[in-house]
Amino acid sequence: MNAAVASSRLALLLAAVLVAVAAPAAARTSEACANHPVRVTAHGEKTETPRDGDSGRSGACSDGHRPIVTATGIKATVRTLSRRKVVYDIAALLRAKVLSRQTLEDYGSCWPVRPGSPCACEETIDFPVLSGPEPGIAVINRALARDAQHAQRCAASDAAGVLRRADSYVIYLNASPPFVSVATMNRDDDMSANGSCHGQMSFETFATSTGKRLTVADAVDGKKMAALVDAVAAGYEIYVEAGGAYPDHAAAAREARLITNRHAGQFAAGDIYVEDGRVFLDVEGYDLSCVAGAFHPVEIPAALLKADFARALARSTIPSRPR
Repeated sequence: MNAAVASSRLALLLAAVLVAVAAPAAARTSEACANHPVRVTAHGEKTETPRDGDSGRSGACSDGHRPIVTATGIKATVRTLSRRKVVYDIAALLRAKVLSRQTLEDYGSCWPVRPGSPCACEETIDFPVLSGPEPGIAVINRALARDAQHAQRCAASDAAGVLRRADSYVIYLNASPPFVSVATMNRDDDMSANGSCHGQMSFETFATSTGKRLTVADAVDGKKMAALVDAVAAGYEIYVEAGGAYPDHAAAAREARLITNRHAGQFAAGDIYVEDGRVFLDVEGYDLSCVAGAFHPVEIPAALLKADFARALARSTIPSRPR
């Protein structure tokens, strides 16, 4: 097991994310939790307090996520772009040929069409807004708002099926110049979904001086990309072993290498997440199983970083928060 990854909050978050991805929508027992309140721990700056009457409650929401905002010198709040319930007029969609009867029969929940029968979708789209003296803040805010506008919305069509839930919400936001990092969970459950294979985490890291979105290529020395693939394969082993499908460590290591090689060509352009002087990439995809999720953060070893990025990373370090 890669001890550095296992000890990170991002790695600890994996278990919560897997619960959120694997659990059916019916598991959302708290309205406050269903609305994704942001739980805040701040260093140096006061940030947003938990919403929807959730202050004072400890632990994760019933759907498993534990959002945290941490900021130094930059204030961070979370705004709601959309929180609504969309009720589909299935008969009208059939008449307009937006949906076919076959599609509805395949999905089941909205068929047969009966007067007053519920066929609806819950939509929640949140996004962070930053404020502070850094010159790139306005650029970063525009990028984050644009991402929210492009998030999955409630929709029904023959191509996409019939969505019953469309969510985009902040899991982590770590703002400590010269970096701002955001981890966002995106979910789109259709009417036939049981919760698996319908969630995707995304990373974004920006330079607070310019607002530029940073990738692995900005962080890792180009001459060390082959070593990065080796490091990611080693770090990914913990996810393979956790699945329990392989008889021993050697078999898990071989599978981790195969999966890593499959994604290696995308690493340079991939997004990163910076936290407490460490930088992570996410090996995305449901390569293991739906239940295993698509969120597999792996720490990039400090020895592989560009010298200027490593210096900036040292400046951005926030003392570790109590767990």
